[in-house]
Amino acid sequence: MRELKVSVGVWYLGATSDRFVKEGYGPDRTMEEHFKLAASIEGVGGLEMHYPTEVTDNTYKSLKALAYDLGLKIVQFCPHLWVDRRWQFGQFSNPDQVAPCGYRPGQAVPRRGDRHQERRHGGGDSSG
Repeated sequence: MRELKVSVGVWYLGATSDRFVKEGYGPDRTMEEHFKLAASIEGVGGLEMHYPTEVTDNTYKSLKALAYDLGLKIVQFCPHLWVDRRWQFGQFSNPDQVAPCGYRPGQAVPRRGDRHQERRHGGGDSSG
């Protein structure tokens, strides 16, 4: 039978602050310390992280290599948008903002085949 592996959110392995104790319930750690602590927990094989708070464009390659060296895999990246006031009314439903992906509320979201067709045939109206 295959061994069960679980993933852990790296944020939970640090100070773990919340609305009651903003400075955190424990000591803060470096991301390397987070990874090493996760690797020391029996059964943990994956790491969950947020972009851009825990991993950035500048750190993802070194963190991926560190995870590999410790026998871990980064199994989840979530965009950390809910802490940005621009998205307080939702990323895709906010009528006042354009989502990071360029989507505007009310705009038709093209399907993969639709984009292919637009490129191939010059897009839009075919009535001439």
